[in-house]
Amino acid sequence: MPLTRIMLVDDDNVVNLINRVLLNDFLPSADILTYNSSVDAIAFLKANSTKPEVLPQLILLDLNMPEMDGWEFCVAFEKIFQDDSEIIPDIKFLSTSSHPEDMVKSLRFKSVSEYLIKPLSVEEVERRFK
Repeated sequence: MPLTRIMLVDDDNVVNLINRVLLNDFLPSADILTYNSSVDAIAFLKANSTKPEVLPQLILLDLNMPEMDGWEFCVAFEKIFQDDSEIIPDIKFLSTSSHPEDMVKSLRFKSVSEYLIKPLSVEEVERRFK
C-alpha cells in the first residue's frame, strides 16, 4: 500500500524541512505532518487515535529531543495504540546516534520497525518509501 500520510517528529526545523522535501519528491501525493515537539505529536495522535483517515501510516521519529525524547514518545504511543487498535502507525527512528545500544533498545518497542541513521539520503528514501 502506498504511503499517503507521514509524520515527521524532530525538534530541528531544518531536518524536518529537508526530510519533507525529500519525501515529497518521491511521494508527491503524500500528506506530510511535521512536528517540532514530540509532546505536540503525541497530543495529535491521542486526539485522533480512532480516526484512521487522519492518522499517519508512518512516523519518522528523532531520538534526542527536549521535553520528551524518542523513548518516552514510544512509551506514550504504545499506551494510546494497543494491540486491538484499528490502525497502529509504524514508527521508524531517525537519529544521529549510531550507538548499537540505541538500535537494540528501539526494537524493543512493538511499534518500532526500524532504526535509521540521519541524514536520510535520496537513495534511502527511494529504496524504503517508494
